[in-house]
Amino acid sequence: MLLKIENFYKSLQDPEKKKYKLRFLWKNRKIASIKKNNKKIKIIFNLPILIDFSDTIIEKKLFNNSKLNYSLIGKKNFFFRKIKSLIFGTYFNSKKAIDLFKKSMVKNSTILILGGGNIGTGLDKIYKSKDIKIISTDIYPSNNIQFISDCHNIPLKNESVDGVIIQAVLEHVLKPEQVINEVYRVLKKKGIVFAETPFMQHSHEEPYDFNRFTELGHRWLFKSFKSLYRKTNGGPSVSLFWSIKFFLFSLTNSKLISNLLSIPFLFIVFFDYLIPEKKKIKSANGFIFVGRKTKNKITQKNIIKQFIG
Repeated sequence: MLLKIENFYKSLQDPEKKKYKLRFLWKNRKIASIKKNNKKIKIIFNLPILIDFSDTIIEKKLFNNSKLNYSLIGKKNFFFRKIKSLIFGTYFNSKKAIDLFKKSMVKNSTILILGGGNIGTGLDKIYKSKDIKIISTDIYPSNNIQFISDCHNIPLKNESVDGVIIQAVLEHVLKPEQVINEVYRVLKKKGIVFAETPFMQHSHEEPYDFNRFTELGHRWLFKSFKSLYRKTNGGPSVSLFWSIKFFLFSLTNSKLISNLLSIPFLFIVFFDYLIPEKKKIKSANGFIFVGRKTKNKITQKNIIKQFIG
């Protein structure tokens, strides 16, 4: 259940100087103004913009556009999303991870969704749950969020949420380790993180595409979390399909045509069911991690022992 901002605004903080309190003024259940240290914070579509513009790649002038209501990295292709949903479904491992995350949340838990402008694949059951309270944010206006922010500096107080979902986001951030440090900070003791991150995926949503991680690299990123679930998210067959699709795009320079021409190759993805999980790791399409916040961090000396390939 997506919370209204009036139900959690006291948990918000200034992303630039955390010592400053945010002062909210309300009118007819809408935000009239927000001040920090006597300076007004910009609001667009009743969404406060809580970004430290001195430490972000996001340009302040983007929010001068009163008609801005779309992703800064482009809208998801509707055609391909439908094909993926109908043919691929939500990958089996992803479904299990989402179920595990959901079961880990006690009644009335509060979770934070980073990159929540679009509802992520398979997350409908999270949004529909009456037992989970959702705080959601992204870098662009959306009906699915309560405030605009950069996840390098999450404008929430320490230990303010029980869980964090960061699905298909880490490839789009400049400093992923800083983002995960922020996730760790805002999570309560023994809080849960659920992450999905690509590996053998081609560059997409440019120019905001910066990172890819091997499975062990992904584990190192979450070194401050005890692993509850580590799996591939689409195997070599899905990666091959991506390669064919982007090869066709290189030839045609048309997303529509490449999507249409790639349909006959969809059968390839089903070969993943024949490949053992450990054999998928070297060329997986992406990786899933569900972990619990812990004080026992993985060190450089024992990260190699975490290899599961």
